[in-house]
Amino acid sequence: MGRLSCDCGGGSPAPSRARRRAGATLAALLVGALAAPAPAAAHWQPTATVTAPLTAASLGDGFVLVSGGGTVSADRLGYSIGGPLTGATGYVDLVNTSSVPATLSLTVSMGTLVGVSPAAVCSVSWVPATGACPGSSTLIGLTLVLGVASGTYTTPAPVAPGGRVHVKVAVGAVLGGVTLTAHPPVARPAGERTRG
Repeated sequence: MGRLSCDCGGGSPAPSRARRRAGATLAALLVGALAAPAPAAAHWQPTATVTAPLTAASLGDGFVLVSGGGTVSADRLGYSIGGPLTGATGYVDLVNTSSVPATLSLTVSMGTLVGVSPAAVCSVSWVPATGACPGSSTLIGLTLVLGVASGTYTTPAPVAPGGRVHVKVAVGAVLGGVTLTAHPPVARPAGERTRG
């Protein structure tokens, strides 16, 4: 009887059993990995949702009499002191009643202008007993137009809620009365409120 021979691809030896088993194991692992569903992202878990009611910012300001003469109007948007041939000194604060920082401004007006402006702003509270400003003071400049002297003071930066502009008004006996008028406050743009 003759021997059987195998032509297995150009005379190269047939793969060993160990190689065939390793290849089959690898193929089974790959097929299993591809067929298995992808696991959910175990590291991500939903968190609780926190909500807060949205409230609109409120804007407002008003005068408060601190010391001396003069009268604050019922709506707190005006202050007047003195009169014809009546001298007086008054200390009044313009208060930011807004819920957000805001720029405050006021206008000083009077019928005549003799000498310098009767109104000045102090960076801190005035000392009524001496009339002194223990901080830095700014005289509110007035311009005479058509017989009325007036000038406006605007805070150089937004004033915090509850913050104050400290004003002293001193009128001489030769002057008519002086009136302060508060202007609507201007809030900082919303995008700037998060900055310092």
